[in-house]
Amino acid sequence: MLLHPILLQLIVGVCLHELIAVKALPTQPGIERKWWSQLNVPWIDIAPDEWEHWKSCPGYDQNDEVFKEDLTEILSLTSRDRQNELSSKGRNNQGIYVVGHNVEFPGNEVIVKRVDLNRRSASCEVVALKELTQLQQDERAEPKPWSDQPVLFIKSGYVTDSLGHKWGVIVMHKQAGQQLPQMPQWAGPPEVKRQMMNVVYERTFRKAYDLVEKKGLVHVDFSPTNILVDEAGCYLIDFGAPSVYRVKGTKPTEEEFERWYRIRWGFLWNSLVSGI
Repeated sequence: MLLHPILLQLIVGVCLHELIAVKALPTQPGIERKWWSQLNVPWIDIAPDEWEHWKSCPGYDQNDEVFKEDLTEILSLTSRDRQNELSSKGRNNQGIYVVGHNVEFPGNEVIVKRVDLNRRSASCEVVALKELTQLQQDERAEPKPWSDQPVLFIKSGYVTDSLGHKWGVIVMHKQAGQQLPQMPQWAGPPEVKRQMMNVVYERTFRKAYDLVEKKGLVHVDFSPTNILVDEAGCYLIDFGAPSVYRVKGTKPTEEEFERWYRIRWGFLWNSLVSGI
C-alpha cells in the first residue's frame, strides 16, 4: 500500500534509532502477562515457562562471540558524548549516546548503545540486527518491504571504562525522525490520526511478515515507540530482547500472521487509540 499524497504531507521525519524503546515491557502485572501470553502461538519459538522467555531470543548467551572486539580506543565516550545521552536506561540498555564524527565510521554521526554483559540476552540484538542487515542488502536491488529502511548496524564489541569495567557496545548509524504522537500533525482531527495509523499499520505489517518469510524472525513489539515514519514509509526499530523471536515449525500464512498481528496491534496501540 502506497502512502496517499495527502498523508505524505502529514507523515514527516526520518528513521530514528535514538528513539529506541528501552522499556519494552509494561509495568502493570496484568498487562505484562497479556504481553507475554499473546506470544503463545504455535509458530513463535518461545519457552512456555515465563522465567525462560528471555532465553528464547535468537543469539541468547553469545556475548563472548558477539562482543569480543575491543573498541575502547575507537569509541572513547567523552563527557560531552555522555551529556548527549538519548534515552533512559532499561534492562539491557545501559545508555545510548551520540558520538561525534569518527574516522573509523565515515558518514553520519554514530550512535553507541551500551549494554550490560552480565545479561546473557544482550547478544540477541546484535544477532537480529545482522540478520536484518542481510535481508536489507538482499532487497536493495528492487522495491521490497525493507528496501527503503536504512541499515543501522555497524559493528559490536566492548569498551573498558576508567574503573576497569567492561561494557558491551552496539555501534549504529544515527538517523533523525519522529514517532507519530510527537508529530505536529497529530494535534489534528481524529480522522487524520486514524488515517495515519492505518498507513503505519499496513507498512509495518508488510515489513514484519517479510521478516517472517525471509529470515524466520518475528518482531513482537511493534508498539508506538518502536515505529518511526518518514515521507517514504514506516520503520520498525528495537531488535533487542524481548522484541524478536524465531519462527518454529511451519511458518504462518500471510492470513494467519495478519490475524495475530491485528490482535497484537490492538493491544500494543490501545492507549494511543483510546486517546483519539
